[in-house]
Amino acid sequence: MNITFDPAATGADKTVITTWLRRPAILNRPHLSPDSIIAVGFGSAFCTKDLELICDEQDVPEGDEYRTCADIELLAAADPDHDWQINYHAPLYDAVYQRQDGFWVLIEEGRGFA
Repeated sequence: MNITFDPAATGADKTVITTWLRRPAILNRPHLSPDSIIAVGFGSAFCTKDLELICDEQDVPEGDEYRTCADIELLAAADPDHDWQINYHAPLYDAVYQRQDGFWVLIEEGRGFA
C-alpha cells in the first residue's frame, strides 16, 4: 500500500490518498493490486460480470491456488464492455471493486457481517 498526499491541497488540509496499485491512482479511490487474491477465508469473495458469477473462492478445490486480480483482469480485458466486479465479504470488512478503464476501483465498502 502506498500513502501519498494530495498535491492540490494547501496548508494543514492535506488529503491522504491510499492506492493499492503500483500505477498512478485516481485521486481518493483505492485500487486492488494485481496480486490480490480473490479470497477472504472466513466469509466469501467472488467475481461477477453483469451480476453473473464468474468465480467464487468456495469453488476452489483444496490444494489449488486462489485466483488473483490479475487472473480476473485477463478475462475482463478480453470482454471489457460489461460490469466486472470483485466482491469481498469478511467478518469485519466488506468491499466491492469495479473495473474502470483497466483499474479495479473501490466502489463500496462496509464493516463486514460480524
